[in-house]
Amino acid sequence: MNKLVSVGCNRKLIANFINPPGDPIPWLSTGCATWCSGAGDAIISSSCSGEACCEVPIPDQVNGAQALTLSFNRTSSENATGEEYGTCSAVFFLDDGEQAFTSDDVGNDGMPLDKALLPQGERRMILDWAIGSSTCDQAQTYTFEPLCQGAATCVDAPSGVGYLCKCREGYEGNPYVSDGCQDIDECRDPNINNCIYQLHFCKNTPGSYTCSCPENYIGDGYKNGTGCKTNTTPATSGNGYLSGTIMCTHPEKNPCKYMNHCTIDLQGVPSCTCPQGISGDGKKIGSGCRKHFPIDTALGVGLALTITVTTAVSCYCWATRKRELERKRAELFRKNGGLLLQQRLATITSQGEDRSAKIFSAKELQTATYNYSDSRILGRGGHGTVYKGILSDQTLVAIKKSNVFDENKVDKGNLSTRLPSYHILIT
Repeated sequence: MNKLVSVGCNRKLIANFINPPGDPIPWLSTGCATWCSGAGDAIISSSCSGEACCEVPIPDQVNGAQALTLSFNRTSSENATGEEYGTCSAVFFLDDGEQAFTSDDVGNDGMPLDKALLPQGERRMILDWAIGSSTCDQAQTYTFEPLCQGAATCVDAPSGVGYLCKCREGYEGNPYVSDGCQDIDECRDPNINNCIYQLHFCKNTPGSYTCSCPENYIGDGYKNGTGCKTNTTPATSGNGYLSGTIMCTHPEKNPCKYMNHCTIDLQGVPSCTCPQGISGDGKKIGSGCRKHFPIDTALGVGLALTITVTTAVSCYCWATRKRELERKRAELFRKNGGLLLQQRLATITSQGEDRSAKIFSAKELQTATYNYSDSRILGRGGHGTVYKGILSDQTLVAIKKSNVFDENKVDKGNLSTRLPSYHILIT
């Protein structure tokens, strides 16, 4: 039930409840009064015993009151100050089990009314209502339709006036709409069913549920019933399969591919597994057990394959770059008159004129001139620089390095003159 709470200084609250016609108590009246001391306008106690706050319960004899009148007036007090008379006030309903103000709200120095005329935070209030003014039996007498639809049932209002609809036990939802009450699946939550074993041994039914025991167990399956006890006589199911440990040790009825990998769970149901290194559900009728490629072997093969492919690609790239370099060297050799030089040297050698004629590599010339060191320069000209060179056999030679070279000027005539001995021309 609710109670009435009055907050303010020097206020008198009177509540009049008028019951329906024919009620043995036609009306009821209740109330309370507040006062404030000269110390100030403050609530000094969380009990609301009268100083700046009072409360009064609604009488139990109020049965579906048709009307409520409130009288909330200022009282005269010789000790009241002008400040107290000017303080605001309020009246509100509150659940009888709630406190309007807590001890923390009031504190040691009291709670000024101007800061908390109404409770802070959430507070409860009970709202009571009903359909019509007749009980379920009275209302059903005047109608041929069910008062409440589907899985809802009619209950008399607690106040004794009118009726309410309520979902039957095992259902939940809105009982005032068609098919608003839906079945509760108790088997989904072990906290709301009383079965010893869950999973396949709790069966939901409309508005209720049933419990059972695993095969090879006897009992009703309920915690508050006969429970489940091991059956000393092995039982078989309808398809002829043995249950429990008997099933796992039976060579023909065992559902597992490997007998030593058949186990019984807490519900007494056999389950199958595969040996280490083999994957599958372990059942004879199912995916069985298949060997899978070991992870370490797979990693080893993958690493070896990666190294092989990387090496092959590297070798291919190196060979490609080498061929490209040789091609560029050959192209430059041709552009710089290398072919004509080879022909000239071949002619010189065949005629026996100068058997010391030779084509040197760039690396040999760099070595002979100390990488074209300035200390080896013999002279400079418009077409190049002459360096002093020392060959690997300690032969002294003059090496000329051209500055600018025009391949259009390369022809047989340019190399028709005999090359002086021990002189090397670099183009």
